[in-house]
Amino acid sequence: MSTNSNVEEDLETIIDRNINNNDRLNLSRKNITIIPESIGNLVNLMDLELYNNQITTLPESFGNLTSLSALNLSDNQITTLPESFGNLIDLNDLDLSENQIETLPESFGNLTNLTGLDIHRNILTTLPESFGNLANLRGLDLANNRITTLPESFGNLTNLSELLLANNRITTLPESFGNLTNLTDLEIDGNLLTTLPESFGNLTNLSNLFLGNSRITSLPESFGNLTNLYKLDLEDTEISRNPLSEEMRILLRRLERNGTIIYGIYSDQLDDDTGEDTDEDPDEEIVQVNARQIHEESGKINYDLLISFLKEKTGNIEFPLNLVYPDYIRRNLLQFINQLNENEETKQTLIRGMENIMTQRLDGLNYNDFSINYKKALFYSIEFAKLQSNQFKNDYIKNFIKDCNEAYEGEDGLTCAAGAIERFWMMLIPACTLITSMQGQDEDLINTYTTLIGILTYVKDVYINQYIKDWYVLHKNTGDNKFVNMSEDDIKENLKTFVLEKFPENDKAYVEEKLNEIIPALSFDEDDFVYNGGKKRRRSKNKTKKRKTIKRNNKTKSKSKTNKKRKSKSKKVTKKRKTIRRNNKTKRRKSIKK
Repeated sequence: MSTNSNVEEDLETIIDRNINNNDRLNLSRKNITIIPESIGNLVNLMDLELYNNQITTLPESFGNLTSLSALNLSDNQITTLPESFGNLIDLNDLDLSENQIETLPESFGNLTNLTGLDIHRNILTTLPESFGNLANLRGLDLANNRITTLPESFGNLTNLSELLLANNRITTLPESFGNLTNLTDLEIDGNLLTTLPESFGNLTNLSNLFLGNSRITSLPESFGNLTNLYKLDLEDTEISRNPLSEEMRILLRRLERNGTIIYGIYSDQLDDDTGEDTDEDPDEEIVQVNARQIHEESGKINYDLLISFLKEKTGNIEFPLNLVYPDYIRRNLLQFINQLNENEETKQTLIRGMENIMTQRLDGLNYNDFSINYKKALFYSIEFAKLQSNQFKNDYIKNFIKDCNEAYEGEDGLTCAAGAIERFWMMLIPACTLITSMQGQDEDLINTYTTLIGILTYVKDVYINQYIKDWYVLHKNTGDNKFVNMSEDDIKENLKTFVLEKFPENDKAYVEEKLNEIIPALSFDEDDFVYNGGKKRRRSKNKTKKRKTIKRNNKTKSKSKTNKKRKSKSKKVTKKRKTIRRNNKTKRRKSIKK
């Protein structure tokens, strides 16, 4: 499509051809700037993809698409929505992210069947009062806008489980916010909040709460009701920057003792001036031994990478969605113990330790409170261990039982439930380390264990190598994201951007330096796009000729088009977005959805 008029003509043709289409139409990445009125003729269409175009407005006839259940308009330049947009009452999933939308029409509240809504990276300042009518929403992403206040009706969104409000300009939350009792994940960092409403303590299902980079000076008394809280981010707040009041110290220490990982507050800040716990039973002498360490180390892991690695090493077995976790865990731990080359007394001691973990922490646990990534990591870690040598399994099961039961000093040193779950993968580290330290081991096995240790301990060089492999797989010559007519320099830049985006800001300087060393040695043949471990392959004359042709063609392309390609989404957008997607933007947010 060389001109806008050609685009419009072709679009009209496509629309005419799809008049009776009652399924899906993908018009993404077609440089569309204007949607014709005839779009309203697609009255039977159920799924429409228009992301990554240059659309600025939608025609009033867009409201005729009343059969739509999924609509993706992300990554355009839309500034307003027509009032008729409220006619799309069958919509379940709506993506309006990365546009220039300033306001939502009052009719937006008519979209009462929405379960997933993504409007991040726009320029919204307020939400209409009718927004509270969207009571079926499960996931809502409003991050990176300019919102200053939320309507009182926001408290009507009682089915929300995930709410992303980060990086806005919100100064206060309505008292009705406490009605959102199904929330498990709340990101409200990067706002102008100074306090939270007393009703905040009603959010007793909260598992992950991000309040960092804000002006929060205190937490309400009701905050102590959040007994299911697993991660609490208080980094760069007035609470973390100033000495803790006695009430705040006691509140945070009780949360920590309950298994909450608190970012921005050090353990010694939670002790009184004598270093002793004054709010506990004076006869109880339990001293914490690195209780947060397992959580902090586990929180650094990229779980998508870990799961992908373990899944490959276990033969790509499928994750069972209906797994009965207590039965599965007990059965496999017993199997590990029974396979030990130990006397019966030692085995019985280990079984008692295992049963203590199971009965006190894991049998009655609600595994639905944990993210799918945590459950997958647990499953694939056990499956991986089952495939290893007896020496490996011996070390793994003994370390797991000992570390869980001795997380604290004292008679009852048992770890919290989350700590027990995390040890299923963290205890792979000492087992891998033991085997790699032994002479005569297979080189491939050593490489596997070394890579796994690097993933579990956040060794940046290991992560860089794995991300490069992921990039090659994503852009392989048989896939939807293969490079076509793109210069080698631009491909290299794409790779660098892909990898850098995976790392937190404070690691990027190191990563970029390493990439500058690695990338020049890589091969980028479009007809054989396979990761080669960083060694240049010899190219045939035909390949060299093809490469030169590609470069010559690219010299005729404008800088703006090249930049547009760099910006375009590299992954294929799925047909349905059942949950709000949110890339990890800080090192605190990796892999913790539970």
